[in-house]
Amino acid sequence: MRVTCFSPLGFVYGFVAAILRGIQNLKGRKTPPVFTLVVGNISIGGTGKTPMVIAIALELEAAGKKVAILSRGYGRKTKGFITLDAKSGAKEVGEEPLEIFNRTGIATFVCENRIEGIEHIIKSHNPEIIILDDGFQHLPLKANFNIILDQGTKPFYKNCVLPAGTLREFTYTLKAAQVIIFTKITESFNKNKALQKARKYTENVFFAKYNTHIPQLDQNKSYILVSALANNKALAKAIDYKLVHHFEYPDHHIFTNKNHFEWDHMLNKHSVELICTTKDVSKINTAWLTNKTLHVVHSEHLIENNGMQSLIELILTAYNEKH
Repeated sequence: MRVTCFSPLGFVYGFVAAILRGIQNLKGRKTPPVFTLVVGNISIGGTGKTPMVIAIALELEAAGKKVAILSRGYGRKTKGFITLDAKSGAKEVGEEPLEIFNRTGIATFVCENRIEGIEHIIKSHNPEIIILDDGFQHLPLKANFNIILDQGTKPFYKNCVLPAGTLREFTYTLKAAQVIIFTKITESFNKNKALQKARKYTENVFFAKYNTHIPQLDQNKSYILVSALANNKALAKAIDYKLVHHFEYPDHHIFTNKNHFEWDHMLNKHSVELICTTKDVSKINTAWLTNKTLHVVHSEHLIENNGMQSLIELILTAYNEKH
């Protein structure tokens, strides 16, 4: 039987989420004394929050702002507030915060309680801006600036609430967004329709394509690809080299000894080299990598029409208004 957006379970899920948000609004939501910026979504996975956080953080630092980054640290085996450093591992802090820290060098922290995490960061680091990787659904927090990413392959106006679709909440919550960015758009994406739908919630709408940076590899060689992403197949499609095999795992999968053994078998059988993402490389056993050739790829958003500069100007304007 076809599942529609009027699925009873979807309505119940969305209704419960709306009730919880409404209750928190009545109880009160805390806006921290430091400028807080959320990069979030209203759907589950695949919008590209981490590369957007990286790009925004680097741009704000280049503009002279002292930035800190806070994440929940999804998938980590620890609890509480942790400051990332050169010795941090994916099991301790989560692979996404580790990727952010390794690629930016910007002060990065994890804490499942965002309010508590922000308080710790203010005391220890005294930043001007805290960027939250996700956090739109962390209801006790009322951020100064919300950027909502929406995947162009399944925009919110063609999507449904869980379990009928991938939306975490009803779309009315987009009213809290200062900016909506449609990510991973293709040439066939209908921008006019997207603008019409998004501008019911905010005037600030951007479009971003997704670009995967792949090192120059030998076209005469073959490779195996290892990835644990929300969309593994999109990555494989972007890699224009001969892949003997693609080891695909669920998003946030922690690699096991068995996984490493399987890669070993394939590498030795075909005399090939390994390709992995910056997100996943932190979960590979460093001792296992000895005497192996590893090629690391990463992805970034390309916001159309010089959009990143316009986005940073919007953020800095909001920051200046607060101060």
